[in-house]
Amino acid sequence: MFGAASSLQAGAAVHRTVSHAGLDQADFAPRLTKPVLMVNGRYDATFPYESAQLPLFHMLGTPALDKRHVTFDTPHDVRQRGTDLVAAVLAWYGKYLGRVP
Repeated sequence: MFGAASSLQAGAAVHRTVSHAGLDQADFAPRLTKPVLMVNGRYDATFPYESAQLPLFHMLGTPALDKRHVTFDTPHDVRQRGTDLVAAVLAWYGKYLGRVP
């Protein structure tokens, strides 16, 4: 059986003024219906929690039970919480793709 899952590190809605439809990643969020783990830093100045992270997460077309937004108490670089990051991603993939022996 083949499963599908995705993870977004530092995913966020940008909401730039763009000249053409399809140039903003938010344009495609509703089309994403596979399971999604979105990982961000809570204090990310590049993609702020309230104005960028949450809007993208809510725009995702994935059913609520199959999407999860994990935030770490970090700025943009969530690798500062490397052990926790790896654990979250492996647990997510294990859930949807099966555990690695």
